[in-house]
Order: sequence, then structure tokens, then C-alpha cells
Amino acid sequence: MYPGVTEGLRELRERGIRLGVVTSLSRHLVLPALRALRIDRFFGDAIVHPGNCRSRKPHPGPLLAALDQLATPASNAAFYIGDRDIDAQAAKRAGISFAWAAYGYGMFEPPNSALVLDTFADVLRL
Repeated sequence: MYPGVTEGLRELRERGIRLGVVTSLSRHLVLPALRALRIDRFFGDAIVHPGNCRSRKPHPGPLLAALDQLATPASNAAFYIGDRDIDAQAAKRAGISFAWAAYGYGMFEPPNSALVLDTFADVLRL
């Protein structure tokens, strides 16, 4: 896990920010990983994976499903944090903002990034 993740998620929760996960990982990988890292509690029921959503990124379906589960409308005030161009495309198609996690696996900033996060702690600027 990246440095500062647990602290950052705790701070976001204290601010009343609703959080979800949208991943391409299968349910049998993502749920145990979130539990093992002890961060599953930050995401409630908004964990979207291929087992509960037929659409795949860059289709907006997974992001829209998470927003629905969070009872949050699609708008520029909602952010999807990702590290690949496919994540940025999905955010754009869903009508939400994209923050590029430069610390992640992606090598290049996608063209429609609203914000660049150099570390996870930068998420607190959202």
C-alpha cells in the first residue's frame, strides 16, 4: 500500500467525503485485499468490480454504478482517481473529473486530467 493511504482515507471520511472503489480486479482478489489492508471500511458498499458490473472501463458504467451506490450525482465535483488513460477516459465519459495518480502504474499523464496527485496525500486537495 502506498504511504499515507490509511491516514488520507481517514481524513476524507472525517470530512464527510463519500468514497468508492472501481477496479478491474475480480471480486475474489479485491475484497480480500481491501480487508487485509484494513481499508475496506472506508468504502462501504461502493466497491465495483467485474463480478457486479458488466461494463468495463473505458465504458462509464462502472463509475456510474459507484456513483449510484454512493447516492452521488455525476458532476465535475466528483473525482475518479486512477493511473491509466483508460481510467481518464471512463471518468470523462461518466461526466466526472479525473485525478491522475502519478505515483501509480501509469507512465504518462492522460490528457484530460483535472489534477495530478504526486503522492496519495495529495488526495486531500480534492
